[in-house]
Amino acid sequence: MINVLKPRILVNYSLFWVLLGLISTNQNYQKYTLSTSIGNDELKELYFDDTSDAKICHEWIPSLFNPILLVGYNVELNPLINYDEDKISFPIFSIPEPIQVAYYNFSFLDQYILNLAKITFNKIVTKCYFGLSIGVANYNKLDESQINLNILKDNNIIHETIFSFDKWSINDNSIKTNLYLGDEHEIFSKDGIIGTCKADKDLYWGCSFKKMVFNNKTIDLIKDKDNDIYYKIYFSSENYLIRFPESFKTKFNKETDDICIEKENTKYLDCNNLFDSKEYIQMKLIDDNMTITIEVDNLNRFNKYKDEQKHTTRILFENDYFIFPLIMFKNFHVQFDSNKNIISFYTDDPNILEVKKKEDNSPSEDNNNNDSSNAGTIILIIIIILIILILGFGVFWFLRKRKSSSEKNINKYNKFEEDDNFQDMNEKRVF
Repeated sequence: MINVLKPRILVNYSLFWVLLGLISTNQNYQKYTLSTSIGNDELKELYFDDTSDAKICHEWIPSLFNPILLVGYNVELNPLINYDEDKISFPIFSIPEPIQVAYYNFSFLDQYILNLAKITFNKIVTKCYFGLSIGVANYNKLDESQINLNILKDNNIIHETIFSFDKWSINDNSIKTNLYLGDEHEIFSKDGIIGTCKADKDLYWGCSFKKMVFNNKTIDLIKDKDNDIYYKIYFSSENYLIRFPESFKTKFNKETDDICIEKENTKYLDCNNLFDSKEYIQMKLIDDNMTITIEVDNLNRFNKYKDEQKHTTRILFENDYFIFPLIMFKNFHVQFDSNKNIISFYTDDPNILEVKKKEDNSPSEDNNNNDSSNAGTIILIIIIILIILILGFGVFWFLRKRKSSSEKNINKYNKFEEDDNFQDMNEKRVF
């Protein structure tokens, strides 16, 4: 029996690890570690390192406002024959007028060919950005098949046009998080609180909220009362500036009793007495589905500034829409799904995210999709387990049958020997 059990245990053990491998490959994302140092004169953007041989940039900054690779005028590129030029605008960089870029094909990280735009003259943009925007943004000569997310998906480099940013890890010297590119992160199938907002098929990643709570003052975010249109809040990963619309200034000042004023030299809002006990204040965004609590930091939190800067925020009035950087959502795992046009926020802290229940208790479309996805995964796992059990039983049955057959042959051989011996004894008796 020992000879039968050992192969069976070996087979089942191997199949068990095959099952684990199949389950673990259900998430087909690529992971990029983002980091930056703190305590300097200015907080650098989160970036991941380029370790390829043909690198043109040591640091790549994820860009929610840009669809392709973007580099500054100072980046040196080998002259290429096949390139085109375009004039585009960059609202995230406070560049009001369109500027000229040249298009290139570039081998990114020595792994795949992506489109790259190099700013040719303007000296405002000097860094390197890895585009993650949902559409072509302000690029006039691009179509959606030429943006990073779609190129990677069409060439089977990523599984889905989904990516997410992990909750930030902050210590005395650095900030770290992870960018997961190519599939839904498994944390969204775990126990926790998940809030979602609809990301309209627009130029950039963003959602509409109905109210904002700032310093315990609730401010309506309606933009056009006649047409029931609310301000769009776009999300950025390129820098840490918090932009409020110019058209929102009067309402904001009135509703907050003019607690914040614009500093003449920077235009940042200086909010008196709000940061006396902490280096940040909480702000709430409210819509029909959830209330999410985010953070507004003062300039001293991660930078080396003087004490007079402790009441200064990175908020300024600019353009005609809101732009909130991911630093405000540092306590969440934030996921961007261009398949469903949904932005999701995950946390296990009920103090910073409240998801409102449906009054009719009917599941939402998103929940149906998630339930279907989870059900499909469960069914797949059950099928795999059944296959393993069948294979295990088959191997056991085969080995058992082979042992039984061997025992029969041995018994038959022994019986044959006994018959021969008996015959020999009879013959001896005759003689």
